[in-house]
Amino acid sequence: MTENWEETVRKIIYSPLVPKPEHQNNPIAKYLIENNNYVIIDNLYNFMDAGKIMQTYNDTKSWEEVDKVVDEQGHSGYSFSGLLNVMIQYSLIGVDFVDRYDPNRINRDKEFKNLYNSNKSYVYNRNKLNKRLIYALSKK
Repeated sequence: MTENWEETVRKIIYSPLVPKPEHQNNPIAKYLIENNNYVIIDNLYNFMDAGKIMQTYNDTKSWEEVDKVVDEQGHSGYSFSGLLNVMIQYSLIGVDFVDRYDPNRINRDKEFKNLYNSNKSYVYNRNKLNKRLIYALSKK
């Protein structure tokens, strides 16, 4: 059963009106769209897949449930690489996700390693601040 946000995103992706501003201003996008090469759409699917993973983890706090979702999505190496990029940049569970599914990626990709370390630092500092906030609020 498709959820509401997925239906909305699909409508936007397949809407003929969406690419027009990009189509008019960007010669690469114009070429891609005119030649029915929908590489751009891959990124949108990566975001949708990442959203489903984040939602599943948020609802269940279970990596086993996330495993099922990842298996159902049926990623190729290329699409999984895109998914990892989205997860590490936009998700609080991105570091844990990478550690679980492709821990060696940080050794192979210098740019990805920088993103990974940045996200890891952000999550650590965020959790530390949240603990301090909870402690301060409990003292009131």
